[in-house]
Amino acid sequence: QLPSVASHLRKINLAANPKLNGQILQDLIVASIVDTSQLEEIIFTGCGMVGPLTTDFLDFLTEKQTSAKQLKRLEFSCKKIEKLDIDSLSQVWRDQFGTLTFVTVTEDRILLSVD
Repeated sequence: QLPSVASHLRKINLAANPKLNGQILQDLIVASIVDTSQLEEIIFTGCGMVGPLTTDFLDFLTEKQTSAKQLKRLEFSCKKIEKLDIDSLSQVWRDQFGTLTFVTVTEDRILLSVD
């Protein structure tokens, strides 16, 4: 139910919810692809997401970033994230925002934003 509600929000902070996993984050992104979505910021740190990231996750994120309302900030924690995942995330962000892209990785925390 959360993904359908989230599409009406501009920002959602689900930090420190270890029972929430990567599927929930993916569902949020998918729900926000619709043209009516205003969601542009997701904070998902301290949740139960574990890598590696799936191809579906990256594909849905790419689709979101080419939709009417792109994410301007995506911050999440992911245990066991791989370098290839980080490179792929960075590329999705760079493709959309070019030189305005800001990517920070600290241990298992990833921040993708726009300067």
